[in-house]
Amino acid sequence: MTSLQVIDQDKLYLAPMTPAEQVTLATDQANALRGVVDQQGLFTMISGKKHLRAEAWQTIASFDNASFETEYCNHIVDADTEGEAYVAKVNITKHGEVLASGIMICGFEEFPCRGKTGYGKHRAAMSAAQTWAGAKAARMRYAWVVTLAGYEPTPAEEMQDGSAPPVQAPPKPKPSTQPKPKPSEKLQQLNQARFDQEGTEVYSGDEIAQAIRDNPTFGGRGPRDLTDAELDGVIESVLAGQVPHAGDEVSTPELVQGELVDSEGEPIEA
Repeated sequence: MTSLQVIDQDKLYLAPMTPAEQVTLATDQANALRGVVDQQGLFTMISGKKHLRAEAWQTIASFDNASFETEYCNHIVDADTEGEAYVAKVNITKHGEVLASGIMICGFEEFPCRGKTGYGKHRAAMSAAQTWAGAKAARMRYAWVVTLAGYEPTPAEEMQDGSAPPVQAPPKPKPSTQPKPKPSEKLQQLNQARFDQEGTEVYSGDEIAQAIRDNPTFGGRGPRDLTDAELDGVIESVLAGQVPHAGDEVSTPELVQGELVDSEGEPIEA
């Protein structure tokens, strides 16, 4: 019977990858990272740029079969100001080997500790220091993968000034689903008055709108701002041919759904 030999995978010799192979692997990781980060929102918008949060940096490390390990997290007191803080060192390890390390500090005056007292303040500072140190260590190892994915290489935690946590950019407003208001009956009558009995356009929408705005009685208002009684007077003037023509200087627009528009198709406003 042939005996089976157990091979320690950690001791297997792996030939180093070529630069092209490294780029291919990193590109695959970047594409996978982008899908996770964008779907789960694991980034913070700072000055219009996406900076990854600690959870995203942990995701990158997992792609490399690596993990975060805290080496220490110590309480310190400033001798001059008596300010308290925790300083932590976190290593990224793989098969027992340290790939990268990060050291970060979180003071009691920083935002993770605000509103907390007693041991709660200590726990908040300890947790934040370790989280930030882990993100720092990952940045030292995997920043180029993050850049390939299209994100900023500096962790979001390093961009904070301690005054307040960065906030996510507000979501873009959804387009309104409310139907546009229908033109009034008087505006429709005004539209019909622009044409003679043969259907030939006598006045353009620009000419009528300009005449309304130039009329001092209306105070610079546009057609949609007039009352029905005021529109009746405009309609009578149009039918009587009392509206001045602008000549060739005014192009002929269309009237869309009873709304006067200019030659570029945009609604005419007062």
